Amino acid sequence: MDKVLIAEDEKMIRKGLKALVERSGVPVGEVLEARNGEEALEIIATQTIDLLITDVRMPRMDGMELMQRLKKMDHAPRVLVVSGYDDFVYAVTMLRAGAHDYLLKPVQREDFYRAMNKIQALLDEDAFCAGKRVEQQRMTLQYLMLNPLREEGEYQKLLAMTRENFPDRTYRVVCGAKRQDESDGICVRGEGRMHFLIDFSEDTHNREKCELLVGWSRPLQGLESLNKGYCQSLNAWKYAFFAGHNMEYDETVPEGRCSVTAEQLLQQVGLSRDKEVLRLLGSVGKMVLQRTCAVDEAAQLCAEFMQGIGETY
Repeated sequence: MDKVLIAEDEKMIRKGLKALVERSGVPVGEVLEARNGEEALEIIATQTIDLLITDVRMPRMDGMELMQRLKKMDHAPRVLVVSGYDDFVYAVTMLRAGAHDYLLKPVQREDFYRAMNKIQALLDEDAFCAGKRVEQQRMTLQYLMLNPLREEGEYQKLLAMTRENFPDRTYRVVCGAKRQDESDGICVRGEGRMHFLIDFSEDTHNREKCELLVGWSRPLQGLESLNKGYCQSLNAWKYAFFAGHNMEYDETVPEGRCSVTAEQLLQQVGLSRDKEVLRLLGSVGKMVLQRTCAVDEAAQLCAEFMQGIGETY
């Protein structure tokens, strides 16, 4: 557990519960304290709390009202109730309201430790299920990104299933040869060694100054544009490779074809004219950046050149 919050109006009982938490054997990063339900609710609203240990009777806001408020929150913590009221009906009411266990004061050490371990097991299960959901989402996004938009039933079903959890915000797809920071985005593996970040951040400065060579798409919106973003960002990355710096997708259509052929390069290699080979390859790079040669043509030229070297030498 990362954070545990104890809501109890009596200071000595709070300190005692804190000591029990620290000695329970369950790893806990931080133990926070609140004197009543209102304070507890303020803390839960601003921080991610894994476990709330709460009394029932407290001033301002009691444990029952606190639990009712928690039901309306997106990320409510697990709840352990510690009460001095040995009332079966009351205990059942708290458990139905969402409590995971109900312990009577004075709290028995073994019962408390057992409850802590049970709640930790539930948190571990939550984390495992969340991890599976995230991985499933990545696989779905990968499929939608790598495949053009289609009207067929299965493709449209995937769109509908994924749309609910996809942020309704403008994004850009960023292409790079390594996994990128996901602080404000979702990283998806592409073909080969390429990685694609669905980047929701509006800070272009971070992309321009990124140490990893990247190319990014134009602003896009909606799952239907993922494949378009994939194509644009991969194209931008290829041009960035020739330019030597990060680039945004440019819609300029190259005019003309590459004037250098693999046969020319292989002929110069055969004549041991290394400088001429480098000059020709350099001229191809210039043509790409001047948009007089498509970047994919240059890539095909390099592939044919390397294949020819392998076959010949």
